[in-house]
Amino acid sequence: MSMNEYRAFLSVATLGSLTAAATQLGYTQSGISHLIASFESKTGLCLLVRNKKGAQLTPEGRLLLPYIQKIVDTEQALRDTVSTLLDAQTGSLRIGTISSIAINYLPQILKDFSRLHPQITITVNNGSYYDVEQALLNDATDCSFVTFPARREFSAIPLFKERMMVIVNPQNPLSKEHEITPSMLENQDFILPAEGSDYNIGYIFREAKICPQIRMIMRNDYAAVSMVRQNLGITILPELFTDLFTSDEVLGIPLKNTERTIAIAWRKAKTNSPLLQAFLNHLKSIQKWEFPLPETP
Repeated sequence: MSMNEYRAFLSVATLGSLTAAATQLGYTQSGISHLIASFESKTGLCLLVRNKKGAQLTPEGRLLLPYIQKIVDTEQALRDTVSTLLDAQTGSLRIGTISSIAINYLPQILKDFSRLHPQITITVNNGSYYDVEQALLNDATDCSFVTFPARREFSAIPLFKERMMVIVNPQNPLSKEHEITPSMLENQDFILPAEGSDYNIGYIFREAKICPQIRMIMRNDYAAVSMVRQNLGITILPELFTDLFTSDEVLGIPLKNTERTIAIAWRKAKTNSPLLQAFLNHLKSIQKWEFPLPETP
């Protein structure tokens, strides 16, 4: 039995007419009749009754109909999947990210993904949380790494959690601590890093009901660390960033009960390209959750 026979049978069963089925599938009426006859011969069953009103299913035909429908649907799903996989082998992918992700998390991800999709072009746009969100909203990127929960305009998949760290100079008294509480930062000269005060850092201070003594505002996390290196104050950065400097320059000390959740986000209002969907599936496969969190609605 062939797929053409299955499709002919379904079309006649649905339309109730060999003539209409022939028109729908691009056959002559004799061609459709031949396919139906061949199908019935192979099954050894009479599946359709022809009369002046057209063609009607026999009891045997009605019994087989859902199975034939499932075969045709599955074959179409297979074709669609193959087409999607082929489409995902070429094209370009634009990713927005913050510095710590771009440096310590993304390289291995892109290495593995590029090996699976060697013909694609990837553009990485690096910036602050605000920059990354705005780029996604303005369709300058296809997806972006953001904090979770994400903005309501985005769908997002949480990927991993990491601690927030207080970055201090070895000469600072806080350098002797194994863990720092937010209240211990109140009288410290604070260097505001690239994320600003509207995201994780601002939330930490608001929850602790303290007002930091902001002495410097940096648009670059490396610059913030350089200022700490000169003992001009302290700053707060995610744990991923602390792998980029040595302990004799500055120290990263865990900030108690503070974590950020990193997610991959994309616009709800936009249909995902095959390549973007392939990238999202790749990230899902390497989630670091013990118990994966749900995607935002």
